[in-house]
Amino acid sequence: AYRDLCCAANSADGNAGDSNTKVLAVPSAVALCLQVVSDLVLAADDEINGGSKYVPDVKSAEYSASAVAYMLPAILQAGDPPRKSIQSEKACGEIATMLTQYANLAGTSSAGKESALRAAEEIKAGSGSAPPPLGVFYEAGAQ
Repeated sequence: AYRDLCCAANSADGNAGDSNTKVLAVPSAVALCLQVVSDLVLAADDEINGGSKYVPDVKSAEYSASAVAYMLPAILQAGDPPRKSIQSEKACGEIATMLTQYANLAGTSSAGKESALRAAEEIKAGSGSAPPPLGVFYEAGAQ
């Protein structure tokens, strides 16, 4: 349902002004979506020490990755005044890598792959100008 709300809000965006997904892209919601995808990626990789203690189903990870992709206009919206942050640049790189790893997992649907790869590309492209809150989303999800 959350993915569908994000999709509807994103579809209603116009050419000017704030993204309609801004009200949905609160740090806790974005962090939760990133955590669901991260847990699946960690669970799929047996070589990581400790892995993840939670193993979401593939569909939950797909919906979470799609929700993040739909919220990107709000997530990557430059702050006022625009600032660069090393924390945000690092978070962008790690989130893009995680989404790419998710897209390459066996069993990921074509829609899930498409959403994750599109989001990873947009995040990589916006990493130099990404707002500091992206680092907050990432840090909240990493804990």
